[in-house]
Amino acid sequence: MPYYVYEIFPPRRLELVDGFAAYREARSRARALRAALGADAEQSVRVIYARSTEDATRLLTETREPRPLGEE
Repeated sequence: MPYYVYEIFPPRRLELVDGFAAYREARSRARALRAALGADAEQSVRVIYARSTEDATRLLTETREPRPLGEE
């Protein structure tokens, strides 16, 4: 499964940047994008491991339940 790098714009608009076979390549690309954003940027950059772009999009947009307090 490949690693995908996404830029996420409010409110939950996703833009695929690129896909990579190796994590190190994806991480390097994400770090470079984050460095270029600046401190006042509204968007964020995420790396996700998924079978396809459709799965990656679903995983990035689903709402997750907060963990209960006291559970670690």
